[in-house]
Amino acid sequence: MNCAFAIERYFLDGERTSPDEIASLIGSGGFLVLEYAGGLCGAVLVQGPGVRAGVPPSHAYFGMLSVLPELQGKGLGLRLVRVAEAMAEASGATSMRLRIINLREELSRWYRSLGYR
Repeated sequence: MNCAFAIERYFLDGERTSPDEIASLIGSGGFLVLEYAGGLCGAVLVQGPGVRAGVPPSHAYFGMLSVLPELQGKGLGLRLVRVAEAMAEASGATSMRLRIINLREELSRWYRSLGYR
């Protein structure tokens, strides 16, 4: 995950996440992961309706979408988002929430292309 977020190092202090944070987040939902060549190549945090503080009870949340830099641009991130959306819908969510870092305009454009606002 930290490899995928390396582009953000110029405005983050340290790594994007840690093993302790990931362990804590797994307890509050879970991660979808993609495996490739014996290792992880992508992941996304998915939290069902009513799990995330500050999010209405009918809304699910996804975040920390990451794909190894050398595999980006191949549709893997889109697949992770679509599976996260399907899981949220299956768990009763009527809407999906996410947060992005506003310093990365390319993320805003990409999520808008998927129908997010």
